[in-house]
Amino acid sequence: MWKIRIAVCSFLLLLPIVLMLILDSAAWLSKWNLFSALVGTVVFLDLPIAVCLGHWFRPQWFQGRILGHYSLLPWFLISVISWAAVAGGMYLDILFNRGPENGFAVFCAYCLGWAYIWIFMIPVGSLYLLFLLFRSFLGKRN
Repeated sequence: MWKIRIAVCSFLLLLPIVLMLILDSAAWLSKWNLFSALVGTVVFLDLPIAVCLGHWFRPQWFQGRILGHYSLLPWFLISVISWAAVAGGMYLDILFNRGPENGFAVFCAYCLGWAYIWIFMIPVGSLYLLFLLFRSFLGKRN
């Protein structure tokens, strides 16, 4: 059973990276483009997939001990990782003179970088919820 879990998790986490490497021709233009595309894929696609897989295999990680309410710690950590990736990427862009032409992009990166992950979490989470609904529907039929 564990071998199947590891295979499914590996496939779901490697699929976005392989698709990005195959379909994103701009990623191969320079080392910086390849690096930023890989980091962006890992943070903004693999992280939501990993959260859904974590919820699937270990739902107790997402429940708090106080009154049975959901814990906010995983969601806070995801937001911090998103902010660090977006703000760090903007900092590196500015450091290497690749920064944006206006200050609004810098403002969005530094002040709203925590929210970027949630835009990417919507489609991944929606697919996960559809999977859960389909699974519960099949369970009720039998």
